[in-house]
Formats: sequence, C-alpha cells, structure tokens
Amino acid sequence: MSLQAEKARRAPVRAYAGAGLSALVGASLVGGLAALFRPEHPWVAFLVFAGCALGPMLALGWFAYVSRYTVTPDPHAEDGVEHRWYEQATSGAFHDLIMFGGMALVVVSVVQVDFSGSDALLLLLILGAVDVLVRYGVLKRRAVR
Repeated sequence: MSLQAEKARRAPVRAYAGAGLSALVGASLVGGLAALFRPEHPWVAFLVFAGCALGPMLALGWFAYVSRYTVTPDPHAEDGVEHRWYEQATSGAFHDLIMFGGMALVVVSVVQVDFSGSDALLLLLILGAVDVLVRYGVLKRRAVR
C-alpha cells in the first residue's frame, strides 16, 4: 500500500473525538438511567453501569464516526457463501425460538412455575445465540465436505 493510500484511510482527529465524546455521553446516560432506578446506592449504580456500557458505546461511536473513513465496504459481501449460511442459521433459529417459546409457555402455564421476565428473556437470548452458532457450524461443515 502506498503512503498516499495509507494516509487516505486515516480518519481525522475530529472523528475520533466524536467517537469518544459520544461514548462518554452514551455511557453516562446509561449510568444515569440505572442510578434513577436504584436509589439506595445511586453513585455505585452509575459507575457500574456506565463502566459496563463504555465499551459497547466506544464501538458504536467508532462505527458511527471513524469507520466511514477507515473501512471500505465490500460491494459483493452479500454474495458470499458465509452470508447465506448466516441467513439460513438465523432464520432457522428464529423458528426454533418461536417453537420453544410456545412449548415453554404451555409447560409453565400447566405446571404453574413462576419465572421472572428477565430470567425468561436471558434464557431465550442464550438459547437463540447457541442455536445460531450450532446451525452455522453444521451448515459450514456440510458445505466443506
């Protein structure tokens, strides 16, 4: 890569500043919202939630401000076999989640087990992620053979 092309792929300083500033603002908003709902220790809640949200907010800020200068999108990305595997895996996992959610609802209603909403959503999220991972691996293994 030539020096001119390398310089062209650098983002200006204002893009990095915008990414950092938006990350700090976003993490502060998440921390502030958490502090509103936890009045017993608001500063602890603010620091914990803002600290945990800072990484994802930095990634979001980089995507919004810096990536337009540093990443060149592949015009044929959707034509790749990996994209088709991912689409098939996610659509199959979606149908599995609907089926398992319906069956779990019947079981919970009949047995009268009380689940909290956050536990049920966490279980559903983990089940969906594992389902996509397994389906993608199976599709990849079948195609490689």
